[in-house]
Amino acid sequence: MTTHNLVKGNLGSIDVGISPAFIAYHDGKFAVSDHEAEKVCVFNIESGAMVSEFRAPSVRGVSFHQDSIIAACSDGLFGSGSLRQYVGNEMIAKIADGLFFPQGMSFLSHDKLAVADKTTAKVFNVINMS
Repeated sequence: MTTHNLVKGNLGSIDVGISPAFIAYHDGKFAVSDHEAEKVCVFNIESGAMVSEFRAPSVRGVSFHQDSIIAACSDGLFGSGSLRQYVGNEMIAKIADGLFFPQGMSFLSHDKLAVADKTTAKVFNVINMS
């Protein structure tokens, strides 16, 4: 990842060690995901140090939710997908199933998550997430 300033240009870069496809930022940390490596890496934006990493099956998108990360994953053949919640390097919950190649997501509010898959955009009510 390269840090830029519109006036000063390139301010530095962080080698994330994977082929990043999706990125999310929250509270001084950023997460990048690599679909082919099935990996998510989380870094401190200031130091560039890796905070955590975990495997997620065919991860397509990432988003932060409080102290956890939500990963949009393709779980198997024919594009079936799910949303999974991770804390550190451990999956703690499967939030939603039945997505078709989930691509990306964004929190609309603390308790509503919008997810785009290949055919639709869905909004989920998020209940009892850590």
